[in-house]
Amino acid sequence: MVKHIQGWEIKNKMENNENVYVRSFSKAKVRCMKDYIKPCLREENPDHIILHIGTNCLNSDNDSERIAKLIINLSKGIKTDKRSVSTSAIVIRNDEWNSKASEVNGFLKSMCSNANIDFISHENINPKRHLNNSRLHLNTKGSSILQGNFLKYINNLNKS
Repeated sequence: MVKHIQGWEIKNKMENNENVYVRSFSKAKVRCMKDYIKPCLREENPDHIILHIGTNCLNSDNDSERIAKLIINLSKGIKTDKRSVSTSAIVIRNDEWNSKASEVNGFLKSMCSNANIDFISHENINPKRHLNNSRLHLNTKGSSILQGNFLKYINNLNKS
């Protein structure tokens, strides 16, 4: 979902012009992200991380609540006194996993609130207009909206 998000574009539109790194791990499931994210934490040592994960777990045997718990556990595991973490909602799809994505988002929103982790919603992404022919990946307009949602969140984060 984030492979077409450009960190430099977000940086150029940010109010404080801090560095922004975007990493895409194609086909990665939440459990793998624990390992994939380690080099990013070590090399960039970010002050804030937005995790946009979970889509690739929808077709697993895990139920919606379990997927949300895996995401929250990863979020809590990388959060420190010096690093904040927020969790990005799974983009609603236009396939058989749509209702499960919505359920995961419902659990995520609640669990984020309980864990003091920000939740970034993407309700402005319409699966009928913002997905490509695969019915699960974003088209150009959808990627632009997702990137805009991240930018808006980051700018609001920096104001607080």
